[in-house]
Amino acid sequence: MSQTQAKSNENPINPSIECALLSTSRPEEAVNGVIEIYSMYVDSMEKSVQRRDQAGRFFISINALFVAGLGVLLKDYEGNGVALPGVLLASIAGVLISVTWIRTLYYFTKFHKSKFDVIHLIERRSLPMAPFYAEWIALGQGEDPKKYVPFSRTQRAIPTVFLIIYLILALGSGILTTRQFLNTPPPAPEAALAGEAVPQPSPPAIGLAEPTPDSPHSRGRR
Repeated sequence: MSQTQAKSNENPINPSIECALLSTSRPEEAVNGVIEIYSMYVDSMEKSVQRRDQAGRFFISINALFVAGLGVLLKDYEGNGVALPGVLLASIAGVLISVTWIRTLYYFTKFHKSKFDVIHLIERRSLPMAPFYAEWIALGQGEDPKKYVPFSRTQRAIPTVFLIIYLILALGSGILTTRQFLNTPPPAPEAALAGEAVPQPSPPAIGLAEPTPDSPHSRGRR
């Protein structure tokens, strides 16, 4: 027995995969018209994947800028709380961007699943072979994580990490900002802020006034 035959006996082909790959033969005239449509549809699927990747790179760049800005603000923070409002606003903006990123990935996941369903349907009903459908069966149709883990699940892990970081920063900076606002003393008068003494009115003089030249006491002395 040759080595090729031994390997084929060790890894037999799944009958369901073979049945899905080798569809029922159809007339050549009918297949030629479907192949052109099928090729265009597969090409649109690939372009959609490219748009998803471009969106992922865009969101990664935006989050990198936000993380760099937060790093600068936290570096300038030395206990005086000047950078806390900026950290709070930037963290809230980062939360919104991360949520938008996750929703975008969910949209592309559902969109691509619908496209693959149509591709599988075209292959099974209109083409003599169904390579994508056979591949999907070989991967357990997405039900066995040992055979197939969707790439979209890995992609969603990245914005989820950013979201958790932004939530922690927003919560911490919000608590510190509120505490700083509550502990701020009331404003002092302008003169005190300038370092000048505030003039106080002099009390009225107590006692007898000095006699004037025209008073009766002064005449008697003359």
